[in-house]
Amino acid sequence: MDIFDEVGMAAIRKKSKHLTGFLESLIIKVLPNVKIITPKNSEERGCQLSLVFPDGKSIFDKLSNQGVVCDWRNPNVVRVAPHPLFNKYSEVYDFVTILHKIINKY
Repeated sequence: MDIFDEVGMAAIRKKSKHLTGFLESLIIKVLPNVKIITPKNSEERGCQLSLVFPDGKSIFDKLSNQGVVCDWRNPNVVRVAPHPLFNKYSEVYDFVTILHKIINKY
């Protein structure tokens, strides 16, 4: 909890918005056919995006096998949450690269 006192919630929330916004912009640019069902307005979401795939469980399993930590939501949603205290922008970029390879089967 010391990190919250040291950095402050305002700075953490600011990075959260930027990190999730970066993820959203990469998905829109690199994977335009991936449907994002999380609200577009950053004030209406936390640090997560819910992505819909027709074969979502398969995508989730392949991401997990690549070491990506995300959540599975029935029936077809992969939930990705880049956390401002634990994740870097480069990791968000790497995630989109991995997801792109999975979707396009390398």
